[in-house]
Amino acid sequence: MGGPTDDCILCPDSFKWLHQVDGKCYADCPVKYFGQLLINQCRPCDLTCKTCNGIFPNSCLSCDGSLYFNFLANTCVSNCVAVNLTHSINQANMCAYCKYNIY
Repeated sequence: MGGPTDDCILCPDSFKWLHQVDGKCYADCPVKYFGQLLINQCRPCDLTCKTCNGIFPNSCLSCDGSLYFNFLANTCVSNCVAVNLTHSINQANMCAYCKYNIY
């Protein structure tokens, strides 16, 4: 138990998310998908997002591959410096505030 169920049209409460592509019910939407509350479906994230809460590029919660999460805009960027941030040393694939030393 605990896995997805096949050939679903309506999903039970324990697996409330119907996957838009594979037609299976899930307790949580898989990576690269988010749960659309109005229709209880797993819908695809923007291509740059690993996890998201909507379909738009600014709905990212984390980023896929070599992209970095820009927490100021909830987007994924290839270079944090381009958005006046720096790459985080503490967390992988995260942008952070730049630290400027003034002497």
